[in-house]
Amino acid sequence: SDGTLTSATAGVVTVSISNVHDAPVSESATVSTNEDTGVIIMLNGSTVEYNPVPGLSAQVTVLPTLGSVYQTDGVTRGSLITSVNTNVTDGENRVWYEPVLHGHGSSYTTFSFRMYDGTGYSASAGVITVDVVSVNDGPHALNISASGDEDTNVAVQLNGTDAETASLSLVYTITSLPTAGSIYQTTDGSTLGAQITSTNTVVSNANKFVIFEPVANMRGVPYATFEYTVSDGTLTSATAGVVTVSISNVHDAPV
Repeated sequence: SDGTLTSATAGVVTVSISNVHDAPVSESATVSTNEDTGVIIMLNGSTVEYNPVPGLSAQVTVLPTLGSVYQTDGVTRGSLITSVNTNVTDGENRVWYEPVLHGHGSSYTTFSFRMYDGTGYSASAGVITVDVVSVNDGPHALNISASGDEDTNVAVQLNGTDAETASLSLVYTITSLPTAGSIYQTTDGSTLGAQITSTNTVVSNANKFVIFEPVANMRGVPYATFEYTVSDGTLTSATAGVVTVSISNVHDAPV
């Protein structure tokens, strides 16, 4: 308009917008698994760049601080991923995570990944946080060898292991009596207490000692065995520990 007249036709403004590639987005996630149990994790991402959306691929960029991550086909554990910027081989971007044996905790570990859309990688990494739920591990009763001389008592300290409970805090139970000789409770690890005459007898000594007494004038290598189990109060060892006692010959003077 010149203040009096306005143009008879309108001018047309044409705007052109040049394409700029939008990088895909890597999506962080938290997953959970039980102690000593591997878990399959799908690495996810998104993109607004394509229609239809192409299949994104994933790349592990930071290894876990605890445990290990593996390739997988979604069913079985494959090769260990040992270096950063390793491409995930599974077509659905799945990996297999394995915690350290007996390891557990909330936010137990993390690892990172980025997505690729065929043109570019995500600007920021996705972070996988793994929670590992504690599971009670059954204790183990250890096999023990003990030795002594003929006609001499032998102090035997029973021993077991447990991932959650100290050895001396476990409950020790005699499950089979000696094939020869006898065993006794003891208060101090050297003095004979009550004879253990039946199976499923709990050892009373705080340091888990029992006293083995061979039959007079008898010896052998091995001479006798007896068995025991350990319990953490919830689980009992799946197999018994075997105590093997050897008794050395001692010359008896003639009478």
